[in-house]
Amino acid sequence: MKEIAIIGGNISGITTTFLLQDEYDPSEVILLEKKPIRSTTPPMYAVMAASILEKMLNQFGIDSAIEPFIYDLTQIHDVEGKVVLEFQTPLSIVDLPSFREKFSCIIDTNYIVDRAEVISYREVNEQKRKLSVRNQHIDIIETNNIIDASGFDWFYTKEAMRIEEYIPFKHNFFTFYQAIIETSRIPIEREALHISFNEYATPGGFSILFSTNSDRLWVLGFYNKFLTHKTPIESVNTVKNALGIVGRVSQIRSKEIFLGRPLLQISPQNNIFLVGASNLSVYPVLVSGAIYNIFTTQEVVKFLLKLLDSQRTPKEISFELNSYYTKTLFPISEIFDAFRVLLLTVRREILEDFITLSLEILETIFRSPPTDIGIELIQMLIRLISSPKVSKKILTILRSVYELLEAFKSKSDEDTDSWMPFVRLFSTKYSKQVTQLVPISLAKEFHLD
Repeated sequence: MKEIAIIGGNISGITTTFLLQDEYDPSEVILLEKKPIRSTTPPMYAVMAASILEKMLNQFGIDSAIEPFIYDLTQIHDVEGKVVLEFQTPLSIVDLPSFREKFSCIIDTNYIVDRAEVISYREVNEQKRKLSVRNQHIDIIETNNIIDASGFDWFYTKEAMRIEEYIPFKHNFFTFYQAIIETSRIPIEREALHISFNEYATPGGFSILFSTNSDRLWVLGFYNKFLTHKTPIESVNTVKNALGIVGRVSQIRSKEIFLGRPLLQISPQNNIFLVGASNLSVYPVLVSGAIYNIFTTQEVVKFLLKLLDSQRTPKEISFELNSYYTKTLFPISEIFDAFRVLLLTVRREILEDFITLSLEILETIFRSPPTDIGIELIQMLIRLISSPKVSKKILTILRSVYELLEAFKSKSDEDTDSWMPFVRLFSTKYSKQVTQLVPISLAKEFHLD
C-alpha cells in the first residue's frame, strides 16, 4: 500500500518526487514511468532563458551537468526574412532528453519503477484507489493519493476536462517540429539565434533557427494545425527560402500538441492531483515550458504537502489546493493562453511588443512571490493590449481573469458546494469569448477521442 503514486517520470514527475522524498520513504511513494527514465535518445532541442536556467540548475545542484548552447544575440525576422528586431538577452539551447536524464539524478532511484505503464485505475473508497500497471505482467498497486504527472499523455486530463465541461476547439491544436538543414551556405548570422514569424510557414506560431557547427542548421517550429495544409517539411522549406538558406533537410520530427487555457481544477476528484502539462498549464510560448513546469510543480506540491500533513478531509484538501492554484498560478498560464490567441489573430502589428513583453514576463515569474505574479502579469499584458495596434476584443480574456480572481476573493474556504457551478460557468464563458476572437475556421468544436 502506497501513500502517494506519481504517474509519469518527466519533468513534473521528477520534481514532485524530489520534494516528496524528504517527507516520505520509498515504501510510501512510487514514481511510475512507462519508458526508461535514464536513457540516451536523439537530441530534441528547446530554448530557455539562460539566466533563469542557470538559477534553476544551481537550485538542484546540477549546473555542471548541463552544457547548453548560449546565444547572446537574437534576431527577429518577418515573413520576407528581413531582420525587424534584435535583442541581447542571453538564451540557451538545451537538449531536452539529456536535460531530463541529468535532472532525474536529483531523486533516489529507490522511488522509481520505470518501464511500467499505468493503464487504468479504479476507486476502492474515498481514501483508496487501485492502479493497474503493465510491466512484464499486470500489477495492481494500491494508493491513497494519485499525482498525475503524465504530461501530454493525459492519464486523467480528459476526465478532468469532462468534469469541468472544458470544450476543445480547432484553435487548440498545433503541430510542433524539429528539423536539420545540411548546408554550407548560411546567409544569416551564425553567432545569433533567429526567430522567424512567417505567416505562410507557421501561421499561429513561429520558428527558431540556430547553428551548432559549420554545416548544420537546426529549425524548431510550430503552427496551428488547421490554419494551413503545409506539412512540417514544407513549413521548413518555406522558412529556409525566405531567409535565403541553401541546403537539404536531412531530418525532421513532428508531434501534435494541444494548447489551451489551463484547467481550473488541478484536483478534479478527491485524492487526485494534476501537475505540469496534465493540468494544461505548461506552455512553450517563446521558450521551453520545462523551467516553468519545474516552478509551478514546486509551488503546487509544496502547498499539497502542507495540506496532506493537516487534519483536513480529502474534499477540503481538493478545494483548498484548487483555490490556491487558481489565485496564484492559474493567471500565469492564462496569460500564456492570451498570447496564443494573439498569435492566432494579430501578429505582424505587435511583433516588437510581443517579444519584449515575453522576456519581461519570464523575469517577473522568477522574481516575484507567487501570490503577486498573477496581478502583475495582467497589468503587463494590459499595457500591450491597450495599444491602438491591437483589437480591443482581446480585453474580454483579461476581464474573465479579473472576474475569476475577484470571485475567489469573495469566496470563503468552506464554500465547496458552489465550486463546480462556478468552474463550469467560467469554462463556458471563456470558450465563447475566445472563439469570437479567432478565425472562423478555428472556432469549431473538436471531439477528443
